[in-house]
Amino acid sequence: MAITEMELDQTIYEIVRQGCDRGNITRNKAMDVQKKVLEMHPDLDKNAVKFAIKRLVDGGRLVYIYVGGSFLVTDEWVERQQI
Repeated sequence: MAITEMELDQTIYEIVRQGCDRGNITRNKAMDVQKKVLEMHPDLDKNAVKFAIKRLVDGGRLVYIYVGGSFLVTDEWVERQQI
């Protein structure tokens, strides 16, 4: 069963948020997040997940940071870190 864009966005956001809450942002590489989503929803297209991540970044809910590598974090995490 296909999921809506809103459900896909929420799924991706929750995966990234869980990684941030655990204090280990290195789990949030874009490719790792994409793989987790595709494991949960194998019927999805890889490009749909990529565009959903882009949509969340463009909308400001997710942010790319660089700390020895490129990672996704939530907007809430950035506010808590005062970056």
